[in-house]
Amino acid sequence: SLKGLGHTGHKGIGWKSVFRISDRPHVLSRAFAFKFDIKGPLGRLAYVTPTALTQEELDALPAKAKQAHAAGLTTMLLPLRATSDVPALAAEMRQIAEHSLCLVFLRRLRRIVLRYPDGRAAHIERMAEAAAGGRLEGVPTAGVQISETGPGGEEGRQSLREFVLHAHSVELPGGEAPCELTLAFRAPGGRAKDGGDFPVLAEEGPTFP
Repeated sequence: SLKGLGHTGHKGIGWKSVFRISDRPHVLSRAFAFKFDIKGPLGRLAYVTPTALTQEELDALPAKAKQAHAAGLTTMLLPLRATSDVPALAAEMRQIAEHSLCLVFLRRLRRIVLRYPDGRAAHIERMAEAAAGGRLEGVPTAGVQISETGPGGEEGRQSLREFVLHAHSVELPGGEAPCELTLAFRAPGGRAKDGGDFPVLAEEGPTFP
């Protein structure tokens, strides 16, 4: 899809990635219910051509998917190619939880809930500046709240990771308009515990990997 400045995404890379684990991703949104079935009659055309779900297919959907759709939520269901993919997917979900700083830069996404095969869950939520602490007057800040629950729903680890945000303009080659990059650093006295490099976001202009 074509996206202007201030929009998230580039060339459908995020959506195309779902085909790594599913041959027939489903989308349920209001009156629409369809799938992209690359193993069906359309073959590779199904990467970009949806097929409406039949009533039989709708009735066979998992209860949670039907409940979410009935509640008015846009629901995406990714039937796995094989059950042998479950351990690898669980590992990737744990990696998302560990690198939760990425949520600071996803402007249109506030909360991620990860539910693991063993019943555990992790709730990751981006906090507003005031909720993140606001100890540094005049300095933009952000935070990520992580709440974990055990297999039986018992309360687990709770943590708040706080960051200072710094934006600056970057000149681009080829005469293109400058873009604004935002960097995140651990807030002084904050409780961030994740390591590694800090993500970078192009807020205005082209999106960088």
